[in-house]
Amino acid sequence: MRRPLLRRRPRRTGPRAFTLLEVMIALVITGLVTSIGYATLTSGFDVQRRTAEVRDRVTHQAAAREFLRDALRHAVEGATAGEGWQLATDPTGRTARFAFLTRGIGSRRGASGQWQVVLSARDSVLWLMATSLEASLPPIAFPVADATAMRVTAMSVSDRRWQAGWSDGTRLPSAIAVELLDAADAPIGPPIIARRHALESW
Repeated sequence: MRRPLLRRRPRRTGPRAFTLLEVMIALVITGLVTSIGYATLTSGFDVQRRTAEVRDRVTHQAAAREFLRDALRHAVEGATAGEGWQLATDPTGRTARFAFLTRGIGSRRGASGQWQVVLSARDSVLWLMATSLEASLPPIAFPVADATAMRVTAMSVSDRRWQAGWSDGTRLPSAIAVELLDAADAPIGPPIIARRHALESW
């Protein structure tokens, strides 16, 4: 009896195809590489965003300090106590509100019109505001970055000692120091110290 002939499968001459297992392994590896790349990219964007935020805070704080320093250096005396120097402190020794008149705002510092500058804490944010008294200029107001409170001290001409209060609203002290405080009452940078022009040679 003749045995049936087994047909041989023809050999494939083209390129061999991938098996299902190989495709699954390739997909897993691709997914892992994509996940790692996405995490690295997201982390890089987050670092870049935080760096930009810190840079903006430092820039805004430096601008506020320079603005306040120029305004204090060109402070002027008011005709009455209500117009000139106003300094109110709270029971903890922090300054609740600080206001004064100045000619130190604008490109012509010392020769500009009179402005009233007010530094006060509102809703746990320290605000710096300036209002023109002689021209129809828009008011200036911006928060001081990271600052929630302040401590202002003044030096009298007679004894040259720093004191927390200043009762004379029509006369200015010989020197003024403004210390910016954060939420923990810690100083933010060095105090802003401004001397009047007659005492700049100290």
